[in-house]
Amino acid sequence: MANPSSRFLTSLPMFPERCAKTGPRTVVCFGTARGGTSMVAGAILGLGVPMGDRLGRNIEDPVFNLDWHGGPVDRFVSDVRAKIATRNAAHSIWGWKFPFAQRYLDHLIDDLRAPHLVCVYRDPVPMALRSKLGPNSAAKFIAGRLRAQVRNAAMVERLGAPCLMVSYEKASAQPVVFLRELAGFLGIRVPDHRDEIVDFMTPGNYKDPDGLLAHLSQPA
Repeated sequence: MANPSSRFLTSLPMFPERCAKTGPRTVVCFGTARGGTSMVAGAILGLGVPMGDRLGRNIEDPVFNLDWHGGPVDRFVSDVRAKIATRNAAHSIWGWKFPFAQRYLDHLIDDLRAPHLVCVYRDPVPMALRSKLGPNSAAKFIAGRLRAQVRNAAMVERLGAPCLMVSYEKASAQPVVFLRELAGFLGIRVPDHRDEIVDFMTPGNYKDPDGLLAHLSQPA
């Protein structure tokens, strides 16, 4: 868990008293498009949490991708409940990442065992600058990202499940600190291959998760 006496803090735990330190847990990572969720999901995977099947470089399981599903939310929820039951039977702790999980989590929260949410926030101003948007387009882009972040925060407050609010900028600048905070929030230890996780988190390009996935099949 975040240490208030630490020189660096990269995240803020909400409802930390509701965190489960042992027993079954389900981790859901979300945020905004290109908002740092892949980096954080890679960190979760690196800590030893299975994040699904057919993972690509964005650490995203198609099963929990509402857009990939292509149907309405109610049909998606109905279909994915069976997948959740299957994952529950296979793993004590597991999770998934979908940046727009806010669109369906209200409907699934009761199906999740001890849900632990991880919400990633990223400053939209430098994102707009990198995209070289004109003033009007930049204003529209920033306003849209801020509205999405407000919706995420409102959902976290509404659900009342423990949630780690992550600053992408702080986490990417202080990855070792972030890993300690994330591991504390999830109730697991930072593994010996910490440097591999930090390397995966290095900003730049999407990275192949095969190295992190290999550790899941190794004995603890």
